[in-house]
Amino acid sequence: TYEYTIQDACGNIVTPKPVFTISGGDLTAPSITPPANFTVYTNDGCTATGVVLGTPTYSDNCSGTVSVSNDHPSTTYPLGTTTVTWTATDACGNPATAIQTVTVMGATVSGTVKYFNTALTPMYNVVTVELWQGGLKKYPVSGIVSTDLTGTYQFTDVCQGTYDVIFDITKATTGAINSTDAAQTNFWTVNKYSIERVRFNAGDVDGNHVILPDDASDILSHFVTNGNPLNPFASEWTFWNVGVSINNNPAPAPYLPQLTVPGSTASVTQNFYAMVTGDFNRSFVPGGAKAVMENVILNIGGTTLVDPGAEFELPVTAGLSMEVGAVSLIMDFPTDQLEVTGVYLGTDPTSPMEYAVVGNELRIGWNALFPMSLNTGETLLTLKLRTIGSMAQGETIRLSLTSDPLNELADGEYNTIPNAQLFVDEIGGTITGLPDVTLNSKLLLESYPNPFVDRTTFAYSLPRDGKVVLEIADMAGSKTDILLDAMQTSGNHTFTADLSNYPVGVYTATLRLYSNHDVISRTIKVIRRR
Repeated sequence: TYEYTIQDACGNIVTPKPVFTISGGDLTAPSITPPANFTVYTNDGCTATGVVLGTPTYSDNCSGTVSVSNDHPSTTYPLGTTTVTWTATDACGNPATAIQTVTVMGATVSGTVKYFNTALTPMYNVVTVELWQGGLKKYPVSGIVSTDLTGTYQFTDVCQGTYDVIFDITKATTGAINSTDAAQTNFWTVNKYSIERVRFNAGDVDGNHVILPDDASDILSHFVTNGNPLNPFASEWTFWNVGVSINNNPAPAPYLPQLTVPGSTASVTQNFYAMVTGDFNRSFVPGGAKAVMENVILNIGGTTLVDPGAEFELPVTAGLSMEVGAVSLIMDFPTDQLEVTGVYLGTDPTSPMEYAVVGNELRIGWNALFPMSLNTGETLLTLKLRTIGSMAQGETIRLSLTSDPLNELADGEYNTIPNAQLFVDEIGGTITGLPDVTLNSKLLLESYPNPFVDRTTFAYSLPRDGKVVLEIADMAGSKTDILLDAMQTSGNHTFTADLSNYPVGVYTATLRLYSNHDVISRTIKVIRRR
C-alpha cells in the first residue's frame, strides 16, 4: 500500500491524502477433477500390470502453465484397492489435490462336482475343494470350500494362474465295486477306446498312470475280500475335469486335475467329475450303491445228501440260457455248519474262481475276456464244501444270496443280465430210505417269452415220472393259482398258459414234482407287461 502527498507550488497539501492499493501475485489454487475410479482383474499373478489411469481435468484463474502428477507413477497395482492422489500446481506454486481409487480383483471361480454315472449325480455337501500352487495351498485362505446341495463350489478373488485342484471326501464307497468293473477294466487294456479321464483314473487303481491287467485283478480282489485287497487302492476316490478324454496308456501329465484363471478375467467356470476308484462300469450312486435291483435270483432246485464231515461238490446251475462274462455273488454262508474248500468254474476243477469267506458271507468273483455260454441247466460254478458236525434227521442247509446290489451276472459285453436265474440244491444229511438226488436228476424250468404280454410257455425237464404241479403267485403271496396238475413221465415238456386276465406285474412260477415220497421244486420269476 502506497500513500501519496500532493502539494502545489504554493505549498498547499491535499487533505485527506489519497491512498492507492496495488495488489501483486496469484494466491488462488487451480481446480482438478481426477479420472473415474475403476476396477481391473489380475493379469500377472496377484497383480494387474499395464494399468492406464486416465487423464484428470483441471483449470486455473490465471493463464499459465499448470503441472499435473500422481503419487503412483507405476502401471502395476497389487490385489486390493489402491488410492492414487492427483496434484495440480499452477505457475505461482498453488497446489490442488484429488483422489482416484484403483481396485484390483481376482476372478470368481465356480463349477459343479458330479459323479460320472449315467445320472451324473451331484456330489452335494460332501466334497471339499482346495486350490494349490507350488505345493502350497492358496485357496481358501481360511476355512473350507464345500459343494452345496447342487454339487456347486465357489471361490472369490482368485489370482491369475494355474492351480492344482485337491478334493477331499469322507463319503463311504461300500457297494461300489464288483467283478463287472474288473471285467470292463480288463477289456479296456486289450480294446482301448476313448473314455473320460476320471474313468481312466477309476480303472487305474494302483495309481501308476496306466491301466493294466493287474488293476483288474486288484478290483476283483477288492470285491471278493470286501475292500481288503492285498494291494490296497492308491486312493478311494478320483476326480478330474469334465470333458477330458483319453484312449491309450499311459495317462499324460498333469496327474492332478487343474484349473486355470486367465488374465483380466472376472469369472471362470470349471466343472469336475468324481468317481469311486474301481467303479469302471460307472454304476455306483453316491449315498446308495450300484443300481439297486434284484439282478440275480438263486433258487433251490433239489436236495444233495451228504455224509457228515465229508467233502462234496455242490453245483450252481443256470436257470436260463445266457452268456456270462463276469460273476459277482455274495452268499449268506453258515460258517458254523459248512466249510469252503474250493470254488471252480463250471465243472472244471482246474479253473479255480477267486473267493473269500468274510464274516458270514461267501464272496465269489470271476471275469474273462472270452465269456462262457450256458444253456439252461448247465453248471456255472461248483462249490467244494464240507459239513461241520452232524445234521439232525430231516435237517437241511440252504444257501441264499444276500440283498447286496453287488450280486450280479454280466453278459459277454459286461452289461448286467437282468433277472438272471440260478439254481442250487439244498444240503441234507444222509437219511436211510430216501433216494439220493444228484446233478443228473435236476428239475429244470424256464419260460418264454419273459416278459410276456398275454401268453407265455413254460418249458421244463422232469428227472423222473411223477405228479407235476405248476402254480403261479403274485409277489405279495395274496393270489396263487394252479396252472397244471397232472401225472407226467420223465423228460422234456412244455405248457402254454394264457395269463391275459392277470394284472401287469411280477409273479413267481413254481414247478413241483412229487415222486416216490420225495418232492423237488423249481421257482422262477415271470413278468407280465403291457
